[in-house]
Amino acid sequence: MMSARSAAKSSVTSFVTELPKPVASGSGVSCSILLAEPNLFLAGFDHDGSAHRNGHSGTALLRGKLQLNVSKNVKLKAVQLKLVGRARTEWPEGIPPLKQDLFEEQGLRTQVLTFFNAMYDGWESEYGNQCSYTLKGEAASNNSTYLVVSTPARMAREAPTKLPRS
Repeated sequence: MMSARSAAKSSVTSFVTELPKPVASGSGVSCSILLAEPNLFLAGFDHDGSAHRNGHSGTALLRGKLQLNVSKNVKLKAVQLKLVGRARTEWPEGIPPLKQDLFEEQGLRTQVLTFFNAMYDGWESEYGNQCSYTLKGEAASNNSTYLVVSTPARMAREAPTKLPRS
């Protein structure tokens, strides 16, 4: 028997929130990033500088999918996602001693994920590494295909792409 708490948790973690508008669009291609959770929390240090939760790793997992909708015939050279990690601390009264700056920001890590690159011919399939495609549905026209691109399980991201069939 499943408790109410674990049932609620499993339904929340399996739900992917749809964004109302794309984060980028142009020339018949729109891109949306759909996150499984709205926030990403990183383990840090206690106020005295000692490690928080000794014995636990500081690993964080970002889950979601990158969705490309292609509305006309286009040539895709590459599909890449660049993740830029930043830490930002807000100081409502200003940073001592001058108290002129209200925040400080640091770069943490940058990672580029390549889902598809037309110049690389070593992919497992013609659509990219770890890719497969299926028709989007019965309502889809005969000229469109639904391409699903998955990254390694550790990153837990998916990138569905709607592409014209040649």
